[in-house]
Amino acid sequence: MRDPTDPVTHLHEPALADRTIADQGGDLDKVRKHNSDAANLIYEADCEEDRRGERRRPGEIRTHALRERREFYRVLLTGEKTFMLCKDNGRDFRPGDLLYIREVNGGEWTGRHLIADVVYLWGGVPLESDWVCMSITVRETHAEAQK
Repeated sequence: MRDPTDPVTHLHEPALADRTIADQGGDLDKVRKHNSDAANLIYEADCEEDRRGERRRPGEIRTHALRERREFYRVLLTGEKTFMLCKDNGRDFRPGDLLYIREVNGGEWTGRHLIADVVYLWGGVPLESDWVCMSITVRETHAEAQK
């Protein structure tokens, strides 16, 4: 059993939450706010700040939307191209993240897209500071009907 003085305990054990509601004079809103504040404190303690100033937990997976010209999209599908080179723009790419890559032709989306995993990340010499090269593995491909 968890420590009843621990504010986070109420998030996990309903019986203790009921006792807390009774202790607060039946004020459910007050208890909900207390539990929410405790959960936010835990989240903030576990997080680290990315380059945009947003909070990100270690191991948290993000999905990044990218576009790829038709000729490069095709070699991604065949497996000849296993990397993406793009500007970082503070997106905070990390290994384990997902890339949602849309095929474009002349600036227009063709209706095809793929999902890829970021396997390895390279940023630094000889790349400029705002560029990143990612080793990727294609996970799944999709073709949607054009409207």
